[in-house]
Amino acid sequence: MTAQGLKALTLTLYAMEKLCPMEELHCHPDHCPRAKGHYLRQGDAIQEALALPRWDREEILALADAHFLCPFELSLALCEIADVVIGDYNYAFDPRVRLSRVFDSPRGVALLVDEAHNLADRARDMLSGELSLPGLKEARREAGKVHGRASALYKAFTGLIRLLDKAEAPLEPQALEAASGSLLDELSGSRFPGAGETARGLIAFLSALRRAQDSGDYHLLWQPGQGRGRAAVLCLNPAPYLNEATARLSGCVYFSATLFPLAAMQKLLGGEEGDACLALPSPFPREHLLTLQYPINTRYRARGDSLIPAARAITALFHAHPGKVIAYFPSFAYLRQVAEAIAAEAPGLPLVIQERGMDDAAREKFLARFTQDASPVLGLCVMGGVFAEGVDLPGRQLIAAAILGVGLPQVNPERGLYQERMEEAFEDGFGFAYRYPGMQKVAQAAGRLIRSETDRGVLLLLDDRFTQRGYHQLLPEHVTMNPVQSIADITALARDFWARARKEEP
Repeated sequence: MTAQGLKALTLTLYAMEKLCPMEELHCHPDHCPRAKGHYLRQGDAIQEALALPRWDREEILALADAHFLCPFELSLALCEIADVVIGDYNYAFDPRVRLSRVFDSPRGVALLVDEAHNLADRARDMLSGELSLPGLKEARREAGKVHGRASALYKAFTGLIRLLDKAEAPLEPQALEAASGSLLDELSGSRFPGAGETARGLIAFLSALRRAQDSGDYHLLWQPGQGRGRAAVLCLNPAPYLNEATARLSGCVYFSATLFPLAAMQKLLGGEEGDACLALPSPFPREHLLTLQYPINTRYRARGDSLIPAARAITALFHAHPGKVIAYFPSFAYLRQVAEAIAAEAPGLPLVIQERGMDDAAREKFLARFTQDASPVLGLCVMGGVFAEGVDLPGRQLIAAAILGVGLPQVNPERGLYQERMEEAFEDGFGFAYRYPGMQKVAQAAGRLIRSETDRGVLLLLDDRFTQRGYHQLLPEHVTMNPVQSIADITALARDFWARARKEEP
């Protein structure tokens, strides 16, 4: 847009931890030399910034170094004069870090929310809070080393720990609020390893606890257990909060390639009856995507029996037209099991496997197997992970994908509570808690395949539930499913697709 003549002050907002030049993140003039006199020097930096075309990380850091400023605080100041601010969801929706200087200002503000299918879960996390006994005991131990066991801080830790350690459900919200508040007061100004993290956790817990007292959209959960207890205030329905957070804005647009079903997502994101909903078809030729569906049972209890059929189906997809291929799984555990079966069925296959907690360097190394050369590779990844959303692999960088299962979230007590609240609020508990988020993960993974009008690819859906109406109708409109009954069918149809593609190439 800038290349076409747009004149706008544009800021990309980064987290404090990614901008802070200090070895230890402690924002106080007694500990950070940049904090002393920051506001006396900030005006000159802002004047200099006005001459720049845009404010990205490099420009912010350079300005902060030149004027000896806190780069994050400088970013916040520039938010107030920027025409466009690009940042994470939390700066608009998290009550602890929301940019009130932007969203409560008298000037009109419009909000554009990308990948909006993720917002409801993110909002529930932002509005929830948790205390764990192991975490509190570790923090008390560190506080005792610095301030002593006789200090008021240590005693405040002990009061909250005893309340949790001996508690039997239900916990008393008033007692929890009093003990947590006392500890937070004593933490003010204290310095010991983990002090900041403990304070942030207490603030989140107290904020959630206070919101829960006036709302049926929260649940106080207590899970006791031999010194490993956990108290959590869970937000089960973020819709009222999201509605309130956007009500005063000049406009709010939620968008995503997988924001479906639209009517349900409108409710979940706090929309109102008169809000506009728009669904656009894929701009790419439908015949460029071949979708095959092979009916194996990937449900949790049947996964042991599914390993060999899944491994053979994925291997057949790869061998039909060797190239860049990814198989997506509902969990790391299932991924590892099928990986072992693939290694046994087709030893020597060029595998690259996603691991838990990969850092930036490991992610780049993984993606390089798809982007740097033309050698065939089979990637094994998890749905909903870093390689299933927001990754662009056009052309020959990804020619086929297999998706195992319908992506349903893990069954646990918290998900059960969420299902109950969604049933009460929207009369579709299973849909909101399981089916919709699962199929959104499926669609996101499938969306890695066709990235331009010239891309072609084969999508293999491995689960018998894809033929059920409740799941089938949640597939993207441009996906035309072709059921197959054997591994030989996968190989034959995929080879035929690629043979026709070669003939049609200019």
